[in-house]
Amino acid sequence: MAAAHAEDLVARVLAYLAWSGVRLNDEVEREVLLVVADVLGTGEAAFQACLQRLAPRLDVPRATRPQPSPPLQRGSLGYGER
Repeated sequence: MAAAHAEDLVARVLAYLAWSGVRLNDEVEREVLLVVADVLGTGEAAFQACLQRLAPRLDVPRATRPQPSPPLQRGSLGYGER
């Protein structure tokens, strides 16, 4: 049996929050369910709308991109020295 759209959306949002470092508990799950119920049927892009509405309600850590270390440098393998 295929998963319902709402069930899939709840699973995706909870997975995103967990991977972002949010500790999942009853309060977080309740907020997600309320937001999903609010978003369904509005015609908006559901996943994006859920995340935008949850951002002010939950403390989602901002992701930072890792910096390359050490800095990239161009080099030579020495093939032209022969």
